Amino acid sequence: MYIIDVAPLRRIPRPAPQLLSYLSQKKLETGALAKVPLRKKDVLAVVLGCRDFDKQEIKRADFVLKPVSIILTESAVFALWQLKLAFWLGEYYFTSPGVFLKMMLPFTGKKFLRLVAQNQKMARRQQLWIVPTLADLDRLPGQSKTAVHSSLKNSRLQELWLKAQKGQLTKIAGTKIAAFLPWANLRQITILKESNAHHRSWDQYPHWRVHEVVFKIARLLKTSVALESSLPSVETFYYAKNKQINLKTSWPRKNPTVKIIDQRQELSRKNASIFSRDLQGAISHHLKKKFPVILFNLRRGAATFILCRRCGLTVLCPNCEVSLVRHNTRRGDLWLCHHCGFSKTPTKICPECGADQIREFGVGTQKVEAVAKIFWPQARVARLDSDATPTLARQQEIVRRFNRDQIDILIATPVIFSHLLKPVVLAAIISADTILNLPDFRSSERLFKIISLAKNFTKDEKSFLLIQTFNKDDRTLRLAAGSRYQKFYQGELQARKILDYPPFCQIIKVTSRHQDAQKAIALLKAAQVKLSAAQKQQKLTDFTIFGPLPGFIPKERGRYIYNLVIKFKPSRKRPILGSQDLRRRNEFLNYLPQGVLVDVDPESIL
Repeated sequence: MYIIDVAPLRRIPRPAPQLLSYLSQKKLETGALAKVPLRKKDVLAVVLGCRDFDKQEIKRADFVLKPVSIILTESAVFALWQLKLAFWLGEYYFTSPGVFLKMMLPFTGKKFLRLVAQNQKMARRQQLWIVPTLADLDRLPGQSKTAVHSSLKNSRLQELWLKAQKGQLTKIAGTKIAAFLPWANLRQITILKESNAHHRSWDQYPHWRVHEVVFKIARLLKTSVALESSLPSVETFYYAKNKQINLKTSWPRKNPTVKIIDQRQELSRKNASIFSRDLQGAISHHLKKKFPVILFNLRRGAATFILCRRCGLTVLCPNCEVSLVRHNTRRGDLWLCHHCGFSKTPTKICPECGADQIREFGVGTQKVEAVAKIFWPQARVARLDSDATPTLARQQEIVRRFNRDQIDILIATPVIFSHLLKPVVLAAIISADTILNLPDFRSSERLFKIISLAKNFTKDEKSFLLIQTFNKDDRTLRLAAGSRYQKFYQGELQARKILDYPPFCQIIKVTSRHQDAQKAIALLKAAQVKLSAAQKQQKLTDFTIFGPLPGFIPKERGRYIYNLVIKFKPSRKRPILGSQDLRRRNEFLNYLPQGVLVDVDPESIL
């Protein structure tokens, strides 16, 4: 009889113990797989230790040891470095290591587990290129590489998993999930377009980022890492300047003539159209010359908010407390919620005051398309957004048509930045204010990046990029228009240092969601009291607490949202936290109650 310590392949709320003990009839290797009883269910678990049965230890324990339900493998299916990686990621993202262990073993069939346990590794050199999206895989230059991503069929993914463990795959390119392959001899990792937001998971907690995974793998396997980007993030630029990471930067070389158009003057001239007079004239001129045009717009839909002009009522989603957006669908015009999918038939009668004064405002891609067809009825107009082109195949079809001169005006959201299009002489950003007015510390960086990426779609120095805005004197707009990358980064770093934002601190966003608003905020108020008390008692000067405050979207899918933001200043500024800083931070976070969501290094604090 043996006692085994295991890590279940599921999320266990912190600060509850992440390692559990069970009885086993057989001796199991570290890294073996079993099923264990947990909360009336049998769950997968990885063996982390096995020792002889000790009656005295059993007597001293304040719990009853249960036997293992099923032994799936007696031999290891996880290498030691994989276990270390999963536990470090669990600590870094303040979650269960089992969450990451499950990503490293996406299949648990008997045949697959047997092959994994029996696999003999070879010593062929392996290289990995990580791209943000599937569309970027098709654009990778050089020799052929094996593609690894979550959209592959299970049979193909299992085959690649086993080949990677054997060392039979030498050149691999994939999305972020490829980092979790069971490497045999990984020697080089390259993250392409490193500042792209798709390098971070967004659909489930924890919101992990591939950079931290790669940096830790590099330490464990003594692998070299390179980051490549034409526009690195502010944090990456800082660490590269301090020679803490290897960054390969190719600043955008295209410098078209950029004109910033003041929309306030357009209104004073009685032009309420979404197209300024300058933009109307430029589009007409280039269409006459048979030159295609690209129009960038950051919002989908036809109208981005709906209100009553008499009483001021904004038509909100009943589940999310965000404005409904008008969409032209196959079922006709609908008011839709982008967060929960709620839909409603449009009406002009205000439900609050009864007046026939409901009007639609704002500019979405569908509205840009509709107005463009009115101004230029002979032009062939198409959209590239998640409504018109929800799949990669549909997006690629639009790109092919554009590159074959079958589209005159292409209206696109940032989804276009993952595709390679024929350069144009005229491009325009319909409204730069959509991002500029967001109250988030990364807003300027996002706007700078979008303007710079939009330039890449122009042909040469004789091309034009027109930017419409109500804030023509904004510093970021001016620097982006002038391609003054270094000056922007220097100013942004200086501002973040003064205000204590990354890379000069780490941000942890703690979120509470509940159908009852009072219960949602009460949970975070209790957390704030505990954290503040610990901070005062232990004289912790490296933590700052803000909130709780309502989320930027205060209600989503019927649940009220409140956020608590914690700033942590580590003893040393480096790409990933050192072990001492990580331990100090987590000791502080252990005061958080169960039921909250912890987002480490969030993309946004809204």
